[in-house]
Amino acid sequence: MLDELIASSRERARRDAKLVSLRDLKRTVAGLPVAPRFEAALRYADRLALVAEVKRSSPSAGIFAGVGPGAAAAAGLARGYADAGATCLSILTEPLRFGGSDDDLRLAARVGPPALRKDFTVDPYQVWQARALGAAAVLLIVRALSDDALHALLEAAADAGVDALVEVHDEAELERALASDATLIGVNARDLGTLEVDLARGVRLMDMARSSGATLVAESGLRNGTDLRRAAEAGAHAALVGTVLLETEDPAARLRELVAAAPAREQRKGPALADTRVPPHPTRSRVKTCGVRDAAGVQATVRADSDLVGFVMAPDSPRAVDPASAGEMSRGLGRARGVLVFRSPSRADVDSARAASGVRGIQLAGFDRPPGWLPEVTARDGTPSRMDPVIGVVHQPSSVRAALLAAEDWYAAGATDVLLEAAPREVGGGARGEAPVEIARRVGRIVPIGIAGGLEPANVAAAVARARPALVDAASGLERGGRSDPPRIASFVRAARRDPLGADRVDSHGRFGPFGGRYVPETLVPALEELEAAWRGARADRTYVAELERLRRDFIGRPTALFEVPARALATGRGDAVRLFLKREDLAHTGAHKINNAVGQALLARQMGKRRVIAETGAGQHGVAAASACALLGLECVVYMGTTDMERQAPNVERMRLLGADVRAVSTGNGTLRDALNEALRDWVTNVETTYYILGSAAGPHPYPEMVADLQSVIGREARSQILAAAGRLPDIAIACVGGGSNAIGLFRAFLDSGARLVAVEAGGRGDGLGDNAASLGLGSPGVLHGAFTMLTQT
Repeated sequence: MLDELIASSRERARRDAKLVSLRDLKRTVAGLPVAPRFEAALRYADRLALVAEVKRSSPSAGIFAGVGPGAAAAAGLARGYADAGATCLSILTEPLRFGGSDDDLRLAARVGPPALRKDFTVDPYQVWQARALGAAAVLLIVRALSDDALHALLEAAADAGVDALVEVHDEAELERALASDATLIGVNARDLGTLEVDLARGVRLMDMARSSGATLVAESGLRNGTDLRRAAEAGAHAALVGTVLLETEDPAARLRELVAAAPAREQRKGPALADTRVPPHPTRSRVKTCGVRDAAGVQATVRADSDLVGFVMAPDSPRAVDPASAGEMSRGLGRARGVLVFRSPSRADVDSARAASGVRGIQLAGFDRPPGWLPEVTARDGTPSRMDPVIGVVHQPSSVRAALLAAEDWYAAGATDVLLEAAPREVGGGARGEAPVEIARRVGRIVPIGIAGGLEPANVAAAVARARPALVDAASGLERGGRSDPPRIASFVRAARRDPLGADRVDSHGRFGPFGGRYVPETLVPALEELEAAWRGARADRTYVAELERLRRDFIGRPTALFEVPARALATGRGDAVRLFLKREDLAHTGAHKINNAVGQALLARQMGKRRVIAETGAGQHGVAAASACALLGLECVVYMGTTDMERQAPNVERMRLLGADVRAVSTGNGTLRDALNEALRDWVTNVETTYYILGSAAGPHPYPEMVADLQSVIGREARSQILAAAGRLPDIAIACVGGGSNAIGLFRAFLDSGARLVAVEAGGRGDGLGDNAASLGLGSPGVLHGAFTMLTQT
């Protein structure tokens, strides 16, 4: 039967690859946010974690009546499991014997808990396919794979950014799984050849694997609290349950009983990890510039906006500075935090340098494991301080599991960050070598991990893209002639933070947090999918990017100026030192920021072969911008505008017509922007084959908010660079007006990671009551309008 299932799986992979190529799958995955962390959820759960399974039948138990046909039924069961306390989900997609489908996974993966695609994975294509469907992990059955195939699939999982549950059922398979450096191992008590269950054998295998450091999942034969306790005592971190749930009338209720019976983490034997305080994964890589030893280096790191700055305390290092000098330099760091970098120090060394410099952050290299005194140094009132960086260094890790265990040791001792370092322990750091990127990218799926060694402006972007590290650290790669080099530092920080797709801003369903999405008639879905694919392709197309940059410079007039308001105009009466800067978007061609988005989208329309463009406008600025962009690129332009707005904004109506646009009056409703947008959407539905719709606000169905945010983020990127040049630091507050949102998101996106307060100012009214005020973001409630889930003033 296993041979039959494997053969069927290979055939499905070949068939699917003819419909959607591996290249297209990888392109889709490149635009997705980071997959949910399946293994981490199991490894660090407060209790024995439960993975609840969705399947319609199995060879051992037959058909389960509780799961109805269709993906919606599978998603409904998954939702019930999530409400009952499931840590993760297992979704059967194998259709031959288990009645599953890819649609089951696609919908169930949206429920919340990280989802495993449980299938007979034998081809790398299936790994990428699982990620594109929303899976956080794939199943690799050792018995079905050669050693070479197992290694290849583990590599594919790392490339695709998902975890791999490597399943074994006897001692030989366990040895092969450990030899492959698997970190997540499922121990199946069921013999896949005979379908017999031997729970004692499963317990024995977990006991054998307990010291390996792998995350262990008990599978099959677990029916009650006693079975769960046996698994936990043998070292299991989690249990996968399916048949025991599905043979009941209410699977979710049965799961709730098992969750209540699952033993607490401390009841496990082996590494309990009770004291491992793993911090959350950051949304982007933080950057540490190390080895700074003069004022010029400090100024360069501040201008580049480094997160951390390292002052080397090791006396035999060519970059060493004394604690007093480090303290003096640290006073000019601004937002960046100083770190004293030691090699094999004593507790007295650390205390002395901290006292003399006033710098609290420390980095400890040269140790095999954290020194015993570290928890006392990192504790404040008995709890670890997350304000003061404490960076532990793991030198030349030999394997993924070894690096994982070493990182957990550092976190248990109170570290806030852990670096995988290319240099040997005896050298410490700054010895070049190649950063352990391949190990880091797998460890980083489980715990936040940083990388150091041989990093420089030319290679850091590739290292970040591959490993997605929590922290990158460089010293010698930022120098020229033995001294800190400001251009190299600036290039390094910029490259380390490069986010070519902006994929961390919006999820795969077009949602910014709970908002956004796509709520449209079926006739518009193909057009929106075409638009999304074209936009992702354009952002990766050098020709499109180069043309857009040229038009920004030569047509729009970017960068626009950053103007400091004279101090005499800012008297507060209290003697406060306030500096106020205005980002002059009014100096862009057509007099507003709207042109940034209009040119980018009109250029995309031409690239897609759409010769007719429609737009909506309220105050008229977006309409003028769209008309200008279309006139420039030779496109037909139709602008919908409410009659009320046309009366108020007559000069802009005339400008649009002078530019060749067909301005169509909308008299329905209040004759304002909302009504114009309604008419524009109706036009697009009718003429979707030949027409491109330039939406000017951060509104409407996905991908429009994402596109508008990307195109308008040039405002914030310029402002960030300009304020660093003008003030030597980032702002305390960034303020923007917000109506449709394109101006605000354009400024704010560049400062999301900066610690600056982001203040959006909405138009007010006569009072705070509904009908007296149109401030939908501040006073509204969630609802659906114009194809997206958003805040609305509504009854």
